[in-house]
This record gives sequence, structure tokens and C-alpha cells, in this order.
Amino acid sequence: MNISTATYQKLNHTLQILRGSYSLFFLLIGLDKFVNWMAHWQTYISPLALQHVTFTPAILAVIAGILEIGIAVLIITQWARTGAYCGFAWLLLLTANVLALHAYLHIALFFAIAAIGAFTLGRLVTITERIANEDVV
Repeated sequence: MNISTATYQKLNHTLQILRGSYSLFFLLIGLDKFVNWMAHWQTYISPLALQHVTFTPAILAVIAGILEIGIAVLIITQWARTGAYCGFAWLLLLTANVLALHAYLHIALFFAIAAIGAFTLGRLVTITERIANEDVV
């Protein structure tokens, strides 16, 4: 399949916007786990999740923050695909966690839609890498 250079550039530009956006997203929500400026994240940890860990909710939030910062770093570096799919899985886990609370359904919806976007980012990285490696532009 051949695509024009202009089409490839548009596709790559879209990819860069998503990479930047998702890196910033994961970085900000990860950092916020340390300061609770945007949200008090411990509120969104379900009792079901707490049954499976030996940490306090505060420690669990910090661990989640470190993971999210790591995802941000992966997405902005050459491991964007890995970061995007890790972000996808993490956001699905967050969605399930919030649904287990039987409250905050708007937050669960937000996480689910963000997960779809992270999956899309992973696919877009794969597609653009394949096109670039096959020299079909």
C-alpha cells in the first residue's frame, strides 16, 4: 500500500499530538497522586482493591502515581507503543476499580474513554512504524 508523503505527514502529526497529550495526561495524574491537587485520589480506591494489597490507600495512590509517571515516560520515548498499551491496560483497571465503588460513574466513563484513546495511540504507533519501515511513503 502506498500513501502520499502528505498523508503520512498528517498521520505522523496526529500521532505526535496523541503522544504529547497522553504523556502529559499520565504525567499530571501521576504527579497529582503525591499532592491531591486535582482530586483526592484515595476516594476512588474501591474496598475490593484494598482487600488485595497490604498498603494504606495513601501508599497505593503513590504507587499508582509512580506507575503513571512511568507510562508517561514510555509514551514520549521510543517505547511509545508499550507505554500506550500499558496505559490502556491501566485505564481499564482504573475503570473496573471505580465501577466496583458503585459510584462516580462519570469518572469510570472518563477512564474508559481515555483507555480507548490509549489503545488508539498504540495502534497508530504500530501503523506509522510499519509504514516508515516499509518505505511505502
